[in-house]
Amino acid sequence: MDKIYKKINTRIKFITKSFFYLKNFCKLITELKKYKTIMDNECEYLEKCGFFIKYCETKDLACRGFINMYCKGTKMAECKRQEYRNKNGIPPLDDMMPSGQLIIPKK
Repeated sequence: MDKIYKKINTRIKFITKSFFYLKNFCKLITELKKYKTIMDNECEYLEKCGFFIKYCETKDLACRGFINMYCKGTKMAECKRQEYRNKNGIPPLDDMMPSGQLIIPKK
């Protein structure tokens, strides 16, 4: 009887672990789908955004990073340029970064 009980117990543990891993796998797939959706999107103002138009071809890594994070990435909803445009009805200065800071041109 003990052997049967141990076999059943082992099978139950295996099934429980399998279910746990499957549940976590499903969570991972859901997160990956969200990430892919975010990465496939672009800002609705991208084509008329002064910052993007002015700095999209720049070699400056900081500007490229802002564009990848805010204009085409996971921080799109946090863009201060978009917030400014929605609040005031007009676009901000071209030199206003998505973080809200201004780029001061070097003389």
